[in-house]
Amino acid sequence: LVNVSDNCCIGQITLGASSDSNVTFGCSNRGTNNLSVRVRDCHDRSTFVSVQVVVVDNTPPVLTASSPTPRVVYLDAQCAATITSTALVNASDACQPVVLTPATHSFNGLNCGDTIQVTISARDASQNLSTIVVPVLVQDMIRPVVNYVPANVSVGKCDALIYYNSPSASIIVAGKQ
Repeated sequence: LVNVSDNCCIGQITLGASSDSNVTFGCSNRGTNNLSVRVRDCHDRSTFVSVQVVVVDNTPPVLTASSPTPRVVYLDAQCAATITSTALVNASDACQPVVLTPATHSFNGLNCGDTIQVTISARDASQNLSTIVVPVLVQDMIRPVVNYVPANVSVGKCDALIYYNSPSASIIVAGKQ
């Protein structure tokens, strides 16, 4: 940290008035830190020197997919589903907090039955960035609504031709048929 010389001898190098010669820096010390270093010779003469220590966080957040993989989301009665990024991944970083983007993911009937690859980014307080791709399987568990069922038809012969109106069904989306 400090290069020291003396005509006679070097006694002790400490931080400020403290007898401590080591200091630990962490995330709360990001940026420029000013230290006062005291150099004392064998005859107890001392000099104080100001030293700047710059602490930089270059480590991006760590992202891991939450179990199970792929994650399954179920479409609701409006044929839509959402899930948050925090439900899809676990994020950790030595210098919290970590911001996940996007915060939520939306799916609709066009995604039904597909496994969608969702990309999530994580940025920490030092602007370090990491990304992960998480598979999400979109499922529809809501049954269609039957609007018309033809009446039962009775025939007298096994080879009779039968005519009937086809049944109809619809999916109700956001209150519309």
